[in-house]
Amino acid sequence: GANNFDPAATDNNGTCTYDAEGCTDAFACNFNHQATTDNGSCDFGCYGCMNMNACNFNAEATLHDANECVYIFNQELVGETEVTVNEPTVYTYGFTAGSEYNWTVEGGVVVDGASTHEVSVVWLLEEGAITVQETNADGCEGDVVSLVVNGTVSGVGETSVAFTAFPNPANDVVVVNTHGFEPKDLQIVDATGRVVLSERLVGGQNVINVANLANGTYQMVLTEESNRVVKQLVVAH
Repeated sequence: GANNFDPAATDNNGTCTYDAEGCTDAFACNFNHQATTDNGSCDFGCYGCMNMNACNFNAEATLHDANECVYIFNQELVGETEVTVNEPTVYTYGFTAGSEYNWTVEGGVVVDGASTHEVSVVWLLEEGAITVQETNADGCEGDVVSLVVNGTVSGVGETSVAFTAFPNPANDVVVVNTHGFEPKDLQIVDATGRVVLSERLVGGQNVINVANLANGTYQMVLTEESNRVVKQLVVAH
């Protein structure tokens, strides 16, 4: 019945009022201005970031919430584009706290700093490219930023750290023969630039166990003091 039912009235004058259930929150997507009683049905799912420049742009949103928008701003990739083959070159991308950085190198290998904003790359070929993509703490991905690299070959420093590796492709072990008597550091790096194996080598023959490495192509980075040589290694079990 009506909220204002009058038992003494004999004629209906059209002034009856009734309870109407619905969403009474004016900020809700389904606000009902005729409702007098809130029935808990309020829906706020229509809010979202409607700025198309934001990385979390919501095409289904009908009400804009600027506080929801997340942005990532591309920065400059800094580093040499004229490099020396087999010598390390440092590349830096703008640092953002909480971000991760995905580096891809063609014609070289990341030997230090993978997933950080600064990496060291040893170039193996006379032509190459390096790219980086930032993912911030909110999971927002930036654009891929790249540099094209040209390399020149220099024999300086290679003789003292020259080495051979066999068999290649390798199955369970690879034998590394180094020149000289000074100890040397060997790193095996996967295609993403991650160091998957490190060994301290002595002069002469060294047997390296690669049985736990997945099938694929790796880079063997041999370092003695400031000299470094890189060779490709294929693992095929």
